[in-house]
Amino acid sequence: MGFKRLQFGFLLLLAAIVLPGCATKSLQKMTDQELTKMLMERSGVATSLTTLPQSVDEGLEKQRDKFKSQPEIYELMVKSFREAFEPNRLLKNMEDEINLKLNRQDKLAVLEWYEQSLGRKAYLMEGFMDTQQGQDAFNTFIDSFEKDNKTPDRELLEFAAKLARETHALQIMVDTMSSVSLGLLTGFNGILPEKQRMNIFEIDQRILTIRQHLSEQLAPSIVLVLAFTYKDLNQEERAQLLAFYSRGVGRKYITTLSQGMSSNLERAAMRVGDGVARGVADLPEKSTSGRAPASIKK
Repeated sequence: MGFKRLQFGFLLLLAAIVLPGCATKSLQKMTDQELTKMLMERSGVATSLTTLPQSVDEGLEKQRDKFKSQPEIYELMVKSFREAFEPNRLLKNMEDEINLKLNRQDKLAVLEWYEQSLGRKAYLMEGFMDTQQGQDAFNTFIDSFEKDNKTPDRELLEFAAKLARETHALQIMVDTMSSVSLGLLTGFNGILPEKQRMNIFEIDQRILTIRQHLSEQLAPSIVLVLAFTYKDLNQEERAQLLAFYSRGVGRKYITTLSQGMSSNLERAAMRVGDGVARGVADLPEKSTSGRAPASIKK
């Protein structure tokens, strides 16, 4: 554990030296489009949207056995999901959302914050959590408390809980996971005979139940993840980080990301249903008998 802390500290030092000069041109000389792309990279949104389709593919693979008698339906679902959650499309929609809600000065202010000491440190800490080393270190962190039947420092947990609220971390995670569920529901719905299909209200009710379950399940975990991610910040740095996300351009920035992710993924999920509905019409009649997998029947 000591080696990992030393290595992490070295990475922070390296980032403090390298990051300010990593851009090929100064922020002021960048076009609005370049600023938007950098903002998506710094926020982690670009990585999240780029890797999401792979996670969706892995989730669908687990459903393959339910379609043994209708493999063409399974392939239609996979095709519809891949088209609906195509990374470039998701990224373009998110860029449009950012450009609509944040002006040039907003983008410059946020990116200038990322180039300051605390911004650079937070950026690297968040990036560390995306690595296998970071995940292993987090598991060790959790195991150490479970082994001794203890909990992390109370002040650290309170900070993490406040940060989760200010950054809409739980909402973003629930939106991401429930969008896949919405895609499955609308996709399965398109397979059913018209008389058996759910209406919009019924789909909304199911998604609401799923969101409530996800919120209850994920809330404690997100606080622990944030506590581990920022555990090496001192009290002053924690206060500054909370202040950035709770007011001014920082608040506007994180709200834009949260709302943009939510609307982007919801639209993608609805495209799954449209894709399935169009595809079903081209399948042989024996494939559209309305025999949907038992697990999703009403």
